[in-house]
Amino acid sequence: MKMNKLSAVVAAASLAVAGSASALTIADLPADVQIDVSGASASDKTFQGVFNTLCVDTPVVFTDRCDDENVESDLSTCVDTGSKLPGKSYAGYFCTMDASTVSGLSGSTTVLLRKRSTGGSFWGTVPVANADGIDFMEINSSNCNAVPGESDVYKCDKNTVETAVPDAGISDEEPELFTSLNVATGATPMDANLRANLNVEPINALTFGVPVTNALFAALQEAQGLTVGGPLPANMPSLSKEQVAALISGSINNWSDVQYGGVPLTTLATTPPTADSRVAICRRVNGSGTQAQMNANFLHAPCTSAASFPSTDNTPCTGTKGENPSPGFCSDGYAALEFANGANVVHENSGSGDVTQCLDDLQDANRWAIGVQSLEKASDKWQFIKVNGFAPTLENVAEGKYFDWAASTVQWRNKVVNGEPVPTAAQLAILSSIREEAGQPSVLDGINDGTDQGFGATGALALGTLPGVTLSPFNADLPVMQYSRNGKTCSVQRALGTVDFE
Repeated sequence: MKMNKLSAVVAAASLAVAGSASALTIADLPADVQIDVSGASASDKTFQGVFNTLCVDTPVVFTDRCDDENVESDLSTCVDTGSKLPGKSYAGYFCTMDASTVSGLSGSTTVLLRKRSTGGSFWGTVPVANADGIDFMEINSSNCNAVPGESDVYKCDKNTVETAVPDAGISDEEPELFTSLNVATGATPMDANLRANLNVEPINALTFGVPVTNALFAALQEAQGLTVGGPLPANMPSLSKEQVAALISGSINNWSDVQYGGVPLTTLATTPPTADSRVAICRRVNGSGTQAQMNANFLHAPCTSAASFPSTDNTPCTGTKGENPSPGFCSDGYAALEFANGANVVHENSGSGDVTQCLDDLQDANRWAIGVQSLEKASDKWQFIKVNGFAPTLENVAEGKYFDWAASTVQWRNKVVNGEPVPTAAQLAILSSIREEAGQPSVLDGINDGTDQGFGATGALALGTLPGVTLSPFNADLPVMQYSRNGKTCSVQRALGTVDFE
């Protein structure tokens, strides 16, 4: 498509205000077209934003989480705390589309897109290629309730699922990366035969970062001579690639072993960690694209046989990925580090929302922790640090100064597999539009504007291989990568076209 979807959305919003374009409700289900998409949780915000640009009315959102799941309230409706968007493990988006926003649609078409994020990117690769049935949250009036005070938002029970074959998948990097340590537990690795079943295209460059709990952030500021609470990015502390690798691989297991001028960080800090000073890690499970890019970018795994591997989960508190396995056991959730076995404490998390909860809980308990997240994610209890002296801004990524990024992809079957068909004409039209719009600089700018980390524009960038884009000088309002890894996360990034080396 060549039309400007953002303009179409503005026009649709104007119609809605005038009363000509009304939102759907759950009573309007089933939709004319349903699409089930599985995979990356890191791109959920971008994915929802792109879907919204294709709607000619106000999208209805289905979420599996409330803003605060710990508040005593009716969590089936989020009555006390409101909803949190997008969903953590599952979500759904429902609206009307037509040919004005999706080329190939004939007439007004209601569309329900169900998104499975649990487990991460792997589930948007092999299960799509192999036409495997996997869990998707049921979206219907018996499983979803309207959120009081929130127009067009429904809270659904994530435990009520049904088996469905995903029509398409999204991953934080190319499907070929999901081998070795990046394969979900008990699953089949990606291989050449499975890859041949997929139509794959990269969509954008997504920025990732290293978040640390606020107390650790302040301790690093003090140790590095920065002003605690001072303006960013000038006062953002920094760790080198090698230092991050040492922490996440278990080479450094206690914060007292991190020293500045021979003095332990725990001694330098005004507020040292409470009771337990072991390094705590909020990582993702095997199969997560967020974890896969960290494995490749920081540890060179599985890029080389000599690579280091990340530390693995050693605490039963993460038995159900952030939820208590049984009453009275690990009742403090992520903060119950005393139950962990080992020199460090490692929590593996199914989704990026779980990583946020992990870091939040550990900050509340004053346990210093480090994690991995895309720059879409934010919290008032943890902050991103610089890596090698550079903040994770769009400009630093585009100019090759900040290396922690990956090229996201969207894929679907290109042939009948195990009796499961390729997407229908209407599904293909919508998926193609999502894939194209997710790479447009103007669309990404609108989505990036919704994220404020306090240190500059960040988020996703258009790929420099997109026809007609301007590589240099960098423009944060039309963010475009000036470097490429040629579709391979393990490759060294190279400059595209003319690049200003100043």
